[in-house]
Amino acid sequence: MTSALKSLKDKFFDLYNLLLKNQGENGLIFFNPSLRFYSVESLDDKTFFYSHIFKRSIYDPSLYVNFLGKVMKSIDDKKFVAELGFKNRFEINVKSTQYNEDSILTYAIDGICTDGQNKLDIVEEKPSESDFNFKRCNSSKEYIEYYSSDKLKNEQKYKKFMKEKANMEKFIYAMKNNNILMKENEEAYGEVFRNSIDKLIHFFSKFFNNGDNNNDNTSKVAAVEFVDSFVFKDLYDDIMNKFKEFYKEEEIEIKKKLSENLTMNKFGIDELKLPNSMANCNFSLVNKNLSNLNMYRTCFEKKKFLIEINDLILNEAKDTYKKATGKELEIQADFMLSCWIYVLAHSGVDNLISEALFFETLLIKEKGKDEFIVNNFVLAVKYIKDELLKNERDINVFMVKPFVVMTEE
Repeated sequence: MTSALKSLKDKFFDLYNLLLKNQGENGLIFFNPSLRFYSVESLDDKTFFYSHIFKRSIYDPSLYVNFLGKVMKSIDDKKFVAELGFKNRFEINVKSTQYNEDSILTYAIDGICTDGQNKLDIVEEKPSESDFNFKRCNSSKEYIEYYSSDKLKNEQKYKKFMKEKANMEKFIYAMKNNNILMKENEEAYGEVFRNSIDKLIHFFSKFFNNGDNNNDNTSKVAAVEFVDSFVFKDLYDDIMNKFKEFYKEEEIEIKKKLSENLTMNKFGIDELKLPNSMANCNFSLVNKNLSNLNMYRTCFEKKKFLIEINDLILNEAKDTYKKATGKELEIQADFMLSCWIYVLAHSGVDNLISEALFFETLLIKEKGKDEFIVNNFVLAVKYIKDELLKNERDINVFMVKPFVVMTEE
């Protein structure tokens, strides 16, 4: 096994496992760089591997995009040139095609797929202790107003707070300018996003904690909401507008098919194995509120909103079942997922693919009831999309329009 790939397996097994499960000429390919172009210390940086794991574009087989969203173009089977996202124009040559002991495909190259602008370790791993007086807020608007207030300037650790807040601004800049979000490659962007934002949350959680172990959970939640608020204040429109543009044609086709009575039978009560009493649910309040999902611009607020919708769905389902049968509804394992599919298919709500992608790509994954509800929403949208577009997906008819990328000279 080559030293770079061995280091990936030893140090970042989560990324290695992702490569292992999705590798191949039409999946993920590791571009194994020549040893003389990098130092051993480089292998301690996950960003090094983000730069060298590529996926061939399903829209243009000559283009390969890495986990930082940077694109190399294949001139022939042996030569690649830096095409998009790189500061410098350069080329690399494939010396040989190899497989390691786990049958992972690698291209041995005579160079390195970086131009010195890819590094993302902008957040300190080890936070300092602080007596900063933090406030748990109720909304992203309140977080932004409070933590931008001049009143905080009197805090003893204000300078330290502002220094770390500047790190967050560097992260935002990096996600806007150093990483390219591309259709069908959202997970690569999300991997980089979640890895860095997790470091920010870790720091501010300790910063807000003040050394009080009893305050660990409160400070962690506050840190998540605080970072969410400031990050998406600047990134939300940029990301969501791209999601909407990427999948505009699919959204139009889904809405068209859902308006056809024959198609709706795919998402009926019998098909989804829901109790007959569900026919008495009109979910008018649910559908009315669902249209407001796009008003929320952070993960934590969107998640809270979905929890409220989930409660509305469950309560109406229970009430109608009891009126119809006189019994209490027994909730089975997949009941709520089927409910979400039924509700979303009949709701008429726009941009469901974009909303699901927001959670799937950008949400820090945690265990718990809240994440289970979010997962049901994401899976329900995927189910509807796959059922209605499976024939189209087989022949790849949905193409995204090119974006004009503005960069600083």
